[in-house]
Amino acid sequence: MRTLLLSVCAGSLLAGAAMAQTVPPAGTPPPVQCIGAEGVVYFDLGSARLNAESQSSLQDVANARRADCTTQITLTGHTDATGSVARNRRLAQQRAEAVKQQLVSLGVPPEEIAIAAAAESMPQSDSEDRLNRRVTVVLAASPATPLAEPAT
Repeated sequence: MRTLLLSVCAGSLLAGAAMAQTVPPAGTPPPVQCIGAEGVVYFDLGSARLNAESQSSLQDVANARRADCTTQITLTGHTDATGSVARNRRLAQQRAEAVKQQLVSLGVPPEEIAIAAAAESMPQSDSEDRLNRRVTVVLAASPATPLAEPAT
């Protein structure tokens, strides 16, 4: 369970209901469909080290990026309540940095990645500490070139 659980959002971040019903004129390329993704990477107690399975799973996030989309990836480091607040804040930051470094090594530009450290302030589970030792990954994407306004 320490691996990345990636789920692609069902709806597009690009097309609204009105646009989904509009058919482009013949010969016009369809609008760019940029999608978002969310995932979680789990860590061992007191560790900021990614295991091999997590490292390879982050490839899914790197693959979710597209050249015709502008992407912003937000990584938030979390810990369980074990240890001091200061130590947990550092560990949460280190976990987010470890995920960022892996994504950068997979070709994601560092300027597309923002990191934060929530430490123990946002537990996922009150009964299972292992679920709180994580980094949440949120990928938001929008068209690199804004859609043209419809003719009036």
